[in-house]
Amino acid sequence: LNKTWLLLVLQVIGIPHEEDDSLDILPPLSREEFVELLRQEVDENKDLFVDLQELIAFAQRRIFPVVHTESVIREWDTDKDSKLSLSELETGAGKEHPPNIADINELARNREKFLIADADHDGLLNATELDSFFSIHVHPKMLEYESRQEMSAIDTDHDGQLSLTEFEAGFPDGIGHDSANEVRDSLTSKEEFALVDKDGDGSINSTEFQRVYSAEVYANHTMTGLLRDLDVDGDGKIALGEADEGFRAVEHTEPLNLWFHSEL
Repeated sequence: LNKTWLLLVLQVIGIPHEEDDSLDILPPLSREEFVELLRQEVDENKDLFVDLQELIAFAQRRIFPVVHTESVIREWDTDKDSKLSLSELETGAGKEHPPNIADINELARNREKFLIADADHDGLLNATELDSFFSIHVHPKMLEYESRQEMSAIDTDHDGQLSLTEFEAGFPDGIGHDSANEVRDSLTSKEEFALVDKDGDGSINSTEFQRVYSAEVYANHTMTGLLRDLDVDGDGKIALGEADEGFRAVEHTEPLNLWFHSEL
């Protein structure tokens, strides 16, 4: 992750971090850049329309960029067998992010993730398996494990669900909060809770919590609002021909600049 998107990931999953002013210095996004990005990166089926699911998928890719696992293996694979052992993975990661005493739990967690990612159980990760280790939002077993770990940390009564009180304590600033830049519309904690509580039963179960950890809820809410602003004819999707007109209404908004800027 680059620094800007790392900040957004930290905001989404609720990890404390220092505020940063780097999001304030992006040059304005041009209309031409915006339409071309919709065409190249958002319109997956190339039908010249962009719908909500394509926007959500794009937002998740922005938050969790693709890790080039072949390059990681080339750099960290000391015995040159084109796979990574747990030792090689920990050593390689340690060079970029030197561990400290506080990282002991994270090391143990990475070992659990290694076992989950090792689909063929040979004790090594090939490029495909390494991708599941890093790209948790598109790998169900890894997403389930990671979200379960995060949820257990804020599930104070250990009933396997989150109440509104636990949710508010776990996410005191909201699930996608950025007070300096207002990445999304301001929502109350109850409104955010309702977005996550998909079945409306008044609590958040483990499946619903995965939608927070994968950034689905955050991306869905943000992209729904953006689609509403850009959808000139109200048909629920953006025709690339109307994107130019819709751009005028939102070209100076922070969400547009943050999600779609080519420098991110």
